[in-house]
Amino acid sequence: AAVGIAAGIILGRASKGPHLKTVTNGNSKWMSKEEKALANAIIERGHAYFFKNWPPPGIRDAEKRQLLKSAAQGLNEIAMALEPNRLALLQAPVCPRIPHILVTHEDQRSDPFYWLRDDSREDSRVLAHLIAENDYCAAAMADTKPLQHRLYLEMRARIKEEDVGVPERRGGFFYYHRTIQGQQYKIHCRRRLPEGLESQVPDVSDRLDESLEEQIMLDENERKQASRKDFYEVSDVEPSPNHALIAWAEDTVGDETYNIKFRDLESGSDFSDVIPGTAGEFVWSNDSQVILYTLKDDLDRPYKVMRHVLGTAADLDELLFEEKDPQFYIELHKSRDERWIFISSGSAITS
Repeated sequence: AAVGIAAGIILGRASKGPHLKTVTNGNSKWMSKEEKALANAIIERGHAYFFKNWPPPGIRDAEKRQLLKSAAQGLNEIAMALEPNRLALLQAPVCPRIPHILVTHEDQRSDPFYWLRDDSREDSRVLAHLIAENDYCAAAMADTKPLQHRLYLEMRARIKEEDVGVPERRGGFFYYHRTIQGQQYKIHCRRRLPEGLESQVPDVSDRLDESLEEQIMLDENERKQASRKDFYEVSDVEPSPNHALIAWAEDTVGDETYNIKFRDLESGSDFSDVIPGTAGEFVWSNDSQVILYTLKDDLDRPYKVMRHVLGTAADLDELLFEEKDPQFYIELHKSRDERWIFISSGSAITS
């Protein structure tokens, strides 16, 4: 740990000295990245004698590593002693105060930081200030980077990366999602019901048969890679009532605005239909030819229900309902028997 801390705090990078292998008599072969960085730092500061006449690799390696560890501890103590002086040299960004008067119910109040409100996320002044704040934070926390990395690895080690969600029985299939080691996003799958189960009433004892072929309907990891975007999120994945199609809503920006897309599960091909700028919520009609979805207003409030017919342009979609009270938002859901689609309108204190 001391080697990592010293290399991270003092050096900040793993230097690649061209003569490290020669100076250490080949012992760089067993060194970790942090140990190599430390060894290079020692050499670059004129202390190559530190490694003079070291035995070749395989001889007293434990003692060599302990010597490097002791050197790292010394560098770490120096870094800790200098840390208050380093922090004192950093200049924190100063947020400008720009006069602005707000009037509400004939009452005036001054808010000199109102200019920081940027609903469009495009104001160059605001973005520049946020970048400056992030740079300052990174500089102030630079000495903790090795610790941050260790904490990240510890937390990740406690997450079960390879997992399967609870299968949901729909029609002649079990639908479920799973995650795999080293991948961040879900894989949405289905398997047919075991023979004879489709004619039976659903029961808690129903079990997915893993010997039956799995069909991957949507791999969010592949979608993320294909998008070439830094951000990717899927809000919902829904099979059509006839189980021939799926629809999903994805956000590649991070503003919780979703594009709804469609896929033919038999051919695996995607429809040309794309419904942009939705709230990410939708339901299928029972004929599998129409979906209802919601749109947001400028305040990020779902307020419109739209009707989209597959195979038509989104700008031809029909408005079915609009909640004009700005205190209320709307939601969509199907009845339990799937005969009805409900539009719910609610606020923070009522519905």
